[in-house]
Order: sequence, then C-alpha cells, then structure tokens
Amino acid sequence: MHWTTPIKTFYHHPPYAVYIAFAIQSSFMSKLRDMKAPQAKDGGGLLYMALAGLVILAFLSILYFYVFVPAPKIDLAQLEGSGHFTGSADAKVRIVEFSDFQCPACGYAHPIVEKVLAEYGDKMKFTYRHFPLANIHTFAQKAAEASECAAEQGKFWEMYDKLFLNQENLKQDDLKTYAAELGLDTAQFNSCIASGKTAARVAADQSFGLSIGVNSTPTFYINGEKFGNMSYEQWKAVIDARLA
Repeated sequence: MHWTTPIKTFYHHPPYAVYIAFAIQSSFMSKLRDMKAPQAKDGGGLLYMALAGLVILAFLSILYFYVFVPAPKIDLAQLEGSGHFTGSADAKVRIVEFSDFQCPACGYAHPIVEKVLAEYGDKMKFTYRHFPLANIHTFAQKAAEASECAAEQGKFWEMYDKLFLNQENLKQDDLKTYAAELGLDTAQFNSCIASGKTAARVAADQSFGLSIGVNSTPTFYINGEKFGNMSYEQWKAVIDARLA
C-alpha cells in the first residue's frame, strides 16, 4: 500500500500488533474455557484462573505499550542527510518527507505541504528525500532521477513542483518537456536522464528510509517523530505544538 492514514504512525509498534494481541488473547481464553470443564471437579479451576490472569495481564501490557509508549525519535541530521531542503537551516520545526512523485497520496499531500510552508516560512525546515515505489509506480524512479538532474542545474524545487503537478504524465519524453519549460540546458538534462547517473542518490535515500522503517509514501518525520498523511488542520496542530 502507498496510502498512509492521516494520523500519527508508530513504526516500532504498529496498530496491527493490538489486533494480533487481541486475537491471541481471545484464542487463549477460548482454549482455557475448554480446559476448565473437565478440570472443575479435580481442582483444575485454580489453574484455569491463574492462566487466564496471565493471558489478560499480557494483553494489557501490549495494549499499554502501544497506547502510552512513544515511538522513538530519530537523529535529525541522519534523517535529513543530503536531501534538498527549503526554509531555515536552524528552524525550530524540521520536517523530512520520504516521497514518490507518482504516488497519488503524495500528490494529495503536496498542496497541503506547500500551504504549510508558505504560512510558516523560516519557522520550518523542509527536507525532501526519495522513496520511489517502483514496483507499483512505473515512472517513479525516473521521475526521481529527473529531479536530481534538474538539481544539477539549480532547479530541484522547480522540477519537484512540475512532477507533482503532472503525476499522470511522467514518461521520459514528458520529463524532457518539463526540463525545456524550466529553461534547463536540455542537452545536459537529457544526457543525465539517459545515463542514470543520479540513480545512486535516489537509491541511497530509499535504502536509508527502509533502514528506519519507512514502508509507505508519503512518510513524514517532524522533529524526528514519524507521521503519515495529514490534513492541513492536523499539520497546523502538530507544528503549533512544537513552536509553542
């Protein structure tokens, strides 16, 4: 799946852990009830009660861990790496996005992020890192490479906008058209795309993302804390809390 829910995500104790724990607890309780019947006459009821108590305690422990233990934060310098950034380098709020130019959910997030950046300006630092889901998005890899080819000519953010605004048209001929529209040296850009010279940089971003648990796009880190897609109102609430 490339769509992420508009709520905070915890990569070290995801929601399905609670469902699994609940299923295990239910299964154990069912088996324990089956055990109770033949043992009721020989004192087995005490054993049943003890085992039932342990199962319930384990279930509550898992539930507590999921609800109350915060997800660990990741070092900001590592998160940002050599990604392209906009805003103030020493801002109080630092955001890193792992994204895919062909991903519909990322396209949904793009105007919201742009609106947030416009509103908060130098109070934020926004870093973009590549995470193309090439197995389901055929043109995502080359689109990411194209943004890096544009970066070689000082126009990463201009190409970034072009790609998100034209997600349905990301074939190589389209990428070359966008380069021309942005006033890039098209011979240099076309050579860069054909050579695949920027693929290693894209791969480095994705490899790092995988190493910290990124598995869907867009994935955001705000001051080192992991989030999924959010509405504008949710973004404001998260940022305002960190600026307070």
